[in-house]
Amino acid sequence: HMSMVMELDIGVLGTLLHSIEEGLLSFDTGVSMQCCAAVDNVVSYFYQQCSNKSRTTAEQERVRRFITEAPQCLQKVLYVMFQLVMTGEFFSTWSISRPLLGLVLLHNNYFLQLKEQLVQGQIEEKRGKLRAYFDDLMAGVEKKPSKK
Repeated sequence: HMSMVMELDIGVLGTLLHSIEEGLLSFDTGVSMQCCAAVDNVVSYFYQQCSNKSRTTAEQERVRRFITEAPQCLQKVLYVMFQLVMTGEFFSTWSISRPLLGLVLLHNNYFLQLKEQLVQGQIEEKRGKLRAYFDDLMAGVEKKPSKK
């Protein structure tokens, strides 16, 4: 279905992702977990399209165009997911970890900026510990998500 979704206007796709982002914040566990699954599907599809270098397709071009023209859509989802993890407000680590990894891989430069912003937002005594947590989080991570 993602190929049909990618035929949507960039603004419409952005609105769809914003709705999913809002669903991540839902107090209804079923809704938030479904939104994690939706983010995972989108991010996995985007990553797959961006990684396929053999030949350029119209789908790949639409994905690259969306990421280039509206990077803030997925970056905001990445930010929200990290906030949920750091505040302990998300109950299923497994459900959030896979889409979170895909977002980090798609927007690695933004992740590095966000990591630094989050570390700097802590009191001095906690910065080293948080930085170590981030380092541990990314230790041994390959530059591609594995199959489900």
